[in-house]
Amino acid sequence: MHAGRLVLLLGMLGLASLWRSALIVGLHGRTGTGADFEAQSNLDATADRETFAIAYPDGLVDAVGTTNWYYFYDPFYINPPDDVGFVRGADRFPAG
Repeated sequence: MHAGRLVLLLGMLGLASLWRSALIVGLHGRTGTGADFEAQSNLDATADRETFAIAYPDGLVDAVGTTNWYYFYDPFYINPPDDVGFVRGADRFPAG
């Protein structure tokens, strides 16, 4: 959990490893989850082969009860989360 969200991490875990490797943040679509995107994207095998880390965070539940990301015109959030700040902080997602 990070900032109240589930984040699935795969690959080169740990901050020292991330400095030497790329980190991909996979964002699911509206109503999805990080686990859904992981299963649909097939990026795990590529991450293992190419030695990069990948994070699959969950969006938050919006006003109509679905998981979502806040984008600038999204009418589904009354008090929108800072999803841009959340993703910018991906290097601080907990390893393990």
